[in-house]
Amino acid sequence: MSTLIVHLPPRPRHGSSLQAPGHWRYVWSGDGQQAGRGGVAATDLLPKADSLIAVVPALDLAWHRLTLPKAPGARLRAALLGALEEQLLDDADALHLALPPAATAGSPTWVAAVHKPWLQRLIQALEASGRNVDRIVPAVEPAVEGGLRLHFHAAAPGPSAGTGEDWHDAGTPSSEMAEPHPWLDLASADGACQMRLQGTLAAAVVRRQLAAASARRTFTATPPAAAAAEAWLDSLGADTRVHLVSDAEHLVEVARSPWNLRQFELLSQVRGTRMLREGLRRLAGPAWRPLRWGVAALLVVQLAGLNVHAWQQQRELDDRRAQQTELLKTTHPQVRAVLEPVAQMQTETERLRTASGRASGADFDALLAAASATWPEGLAPAQQLRFEGGLLQLTTPGATETHATALRERLRPMGLDARLQEGRLQVQRAGSSR
Repeated sequence: MSTLIVHLPPRPRHGSSLQAPGHWRYVWSGDGQQAGRGGVAATDLLPKADSLIAVVPALDLAWHRLTLPKAPGARLRAALLGALEEQLLDDADALHLALPPAATAGSPTWVAAVHKPWLQRLIQALEASGRNVDRIVPAVEPAVEGGLRLHFHAAAPGPSAGTGEDWHDAGTPSSEMAEPHPWLDLASADGACQMRLQGTLAAAVVRRQLAAASARRTFTATPPAAAAAEAWLDSLGADTRVHLVSDAEHLVEVARSPWNLRQFELLSQVRGTRMLREGLRRLAGPAWRPLRWGVAALLVVQLAGLNVHAWQQQRELDDRRAQQTELLKTTHPQVRAVLEPVAQMQTETERLRTASGRASGADFDALLAAASATWPEGLAPAQQLRFEGGLLQLTTPGATETHATALRERLRPMGLDARLQEGRLQVQRAGSSR
């Protein structure tokens, strides 16, 4: 499933107006796993994709740790604002809050806070061209599973609106040059933030995190920032090398975050469609590949099993028909053409019985005795009789379907059947047809 990842520009400071940008920094991925082409384009010129993911810059996110209040969904945002009242600096109406997907009431969790009017303006600008922003993810998030993740890059993400900065397919701006003081995205169990390496704050924070996180360390850097990042880590006593990733590759990795900041008042009106698309996107992802293969294998096994069972049933049926045909030819060799073995066997057997003078349940005497013993009450006696080929016909004035039904019910235990046709009651052996 193709994915378009748009890195939102940073929120303007110092009283600047909240205007939508004229251009967007983006990366397009054919499968949501590998980075494809990237660049900066106007809204109408952004590539088409099955899914659109917006990335919020790290500097525009605040992270708060609290115990999730137990409140219904309609009042959960108000409960969060009450719990964070002493930690929030902006007015409550200007803040948008979001929770992780696995948040459980009564358990500690992280809460993301972002400036709501700014984020709403950007999402509306992206969707003005008919696109749907499926997910909103943070550029950096706390490492819930523990460990330490450091990512060094040469410039703070998010070019100014309308810069027209040219990007290569590799995902690195052509204007980006190595800087002596790159930026650092830090994610740990204590939270997430973005800092510049210049000064002592970043060094103090990273030293403390290096001492606390003895395992699961991940250090990455874009090529322009790699040399400065390794030199800076060496100065801290962290003898390690960083893994090189392009800006586009890092943005694709960020887009795979389980977070979705589109919650509460930012929920789309097409929530059901969005949730379905998100579910299909996740199902098409690599994490669900074993399940997809398992379901496909199960379907193949089921189809193969049904075909084998049908083949066995057909073979058994053919064997029984062959046995019936062989029995007919052995018992009545005079029959040359075999069309219906069972019917022909019954006909030939009846013919032999008649020739030998032996009586059967389908003879005239037997059928007449059975009809007489089960004659319906209130029905006049038969005025005419006719017997031919095992069929006894009784002409009786006033015979109705009710009489035929009553006669049929009484004859059934004897293996006989009765019906009304053209005003005559017909009695014959059950299963016989004429």
